[in-house]
Amino acid sequence: MAVITRILYPTDLSEHAAAALAPAATLARTFRAEVVLLHVIEPLPLLSDSYFPPATWEAYAEETRAEAMARLDLLARQLKAEGVTVTTRLATGPVVSSILKVAEEEGVNLIAIGTHGRTGLSSVLLGSVADKIVRLAPCPVLTVRSPAPPPEERR
Repeated sequence: MAVITRILYPTDLSEHAAAALAPAATLARTFRAEVVLLHVIEPLPLLSDSYFPPATWEAYAEETRAEAMARLDLLARQLKAEGVTVTTRLATGPVVSSILKVAEEEGVNLIAIGTHGRTGLSSVLLGSVADKIVRLAPCPVLTVRSPAPPPEERR
């Protein structure tokens, strides 16, 4: 039987991603494993300096990093209060390759990731980070679909 010692929880900080946090925490407590919280910031496409001067981009990037770290720190405090050992990571780059790179660097035994629950043609056309992670990950992947929205929000 494989032992789980490190669980990677990649999050885009959305409600869809949050669906996988509770199962990741439960598994971490069960196996006394560490959870690695990861948020990946995708670089913005480069535009001419005539649109936005470099200082504007740098300020935006720094604000984005600071906000993401603050939200990861909040998640870390919540997990620590539940008795879970936590590490936080912030990465910049393409989402899928960044998640896979961190999984290898951190030596994780499991990736717990939320899904958007797309089906049919939209899933085929748009693809999804979770789908790609399942296919390419160096370890088992737990996917957790976010709860269905109430009927009035499904329109």
